[in-house]
Amino acid sequence: MKLSKKKLIFGFAILPTILILAFSLKLQSNSKSAVTAEVLQIALSNNLPNKLVMTKSIEFFENRLNERNGEDILAQNQLLRNYLARFKAYGRQEDLAAAKKHLSSLLKRYPKKASLYSTLANVQMAGHQFENAVESAEKAIEVAEAEDFVKLHLRLFDALLTYGDYDEAGDILRTMSFNRRSVDFLVREARLEDKLGNLAKAKSGMQKALYQAKAYAQSPVVIGWCRVTLGHYEHHSGNPQKAVDIYLEALKQLPGYPAALEGIAAISHKIDHNLIAAKQLYQKALGNGGELDIYSNLIAIEQQLGNDENAETYRNHFIKEATRDPQIERLFYRPLALLFAEKKEMLSRALHYARLDLKNRPSSESYDTLAWVLYKRGDIENAYEAATKAVAWGRPEPTVLYHSGIIMWDFGEKQKAQVLLEAALQNALELDANIVAEIRFKLQMS
Repeated sequence: MKLSKKKLIFGFAILPTILILAFSLKLQSNSKSAVTAEVLQIALSNNLPNKLVMTKSIEFFENRLNERNGEDILAQNQLLRNYLARFKAYGRQEDLAAAKKHLSSLLKRYPKKASLYSTLANVQMAGHQFENAVESAEKAIEVAEAEDFVKLHLRLFDALLTYGDYDEAGDILRTMSFNRRSVDFLVREARLEDKLGNLAKAKSGMQKALYQAKAYAQSPVVIGWCRVTLGHYEHHSGNPQKAVDIYLEALKQLPGYPAALEGIAAISHKIDHNLIAAKQLYQKALGNGGELDIYSNLIAIEQQLGNDENAETYRNHFIKEATRDPQIERLFYRPLALLFAEKKEMLSRALHYARLDLKNRPSSESYDTLAWVLYKRGDIENAYEAATKAVAWGRPEPTVLYHSGIIMWDFGEKQKAQVLLEAALQNALELDANIVAEIRFKLQMS
């Protein structure tokens, strides 16, 4: 499967640090904090409950399964769903491992059950086995009963979108006869609109999904996830205060929810530019089970604060934790590649991870990873080729636009570079202050 050739034409000389700092300070002085002292206190005191969501149900069905010597299909199905839900909320790898165990047992009993292959695709996406996830989603459709055939295409959409086959994923939503008012459809439609750069449509779709999830009493995990995703869209739309309110609602729904804490941290970091508060919030999110790539933000904060020793400590800890196991390492190919690309002596290792990332999924972000590493290695021609593919479909994320702009500028495609940088600047609320300042300075000098 290949990325579409339909292209957007969206480079940088390094600026003197003092000029970037001046622009950054000016940017900070013109902003009003969305994460107030009261919000910060609420977020930092929002601890994990003694028993996480789904735990009571898990304990009940585990006991029931043990009492029946493992011969209880209903219990195994419930455990599979509950472990996956708790993993989605709190990111605990032990929950994912438990879900895999029950799924494997059920697949041995029912090797032609379509819903199990659909769940297998979901589990494989969680483990960043993207090509396998596509195959499993296709297998689910192949063995599906007629009444499930259409709905199972939603999982194939998920797998194709995460793999990087954006056109085929989009075709599924446009051409299949789904229930277009269901939560399952609305959340996927919102994700696609976001990928296309239609943020207003994405936000509207997620608002409808959240309404439906609450109206039909979906699980706290589903409602919490919808809230956090809507919060991201509000943040990216320039409504940080509204985003913060939504994240706080998610924390009421799921106490200690790391994704909600990370969302508040991102606003404190990239909009309020309150680095100390952001650091505390990122640390809280990590402690509650947030993804290890949060360390990338902590490293950036320490560097902005001039605490190089602390930044190095965070860097070493992230590398140690992310590479301790091949299954964990696969989740972090991109952040590892970008982190190693910061140091000249580590560029070979950066290239190793960038190539693994692209092999795993030929997505916009993966081409961007390779492009940036090649650029850092001085291979400008191949970096340009990869950067062109990174911006070839939809509206890439701001970091991709920024990286590609730098590369294209140095390659000599300054008009394309300017378009890219202007597009990145339109999404300044998602970028670090020093990057925003650099882009503004560069555009003023061009």
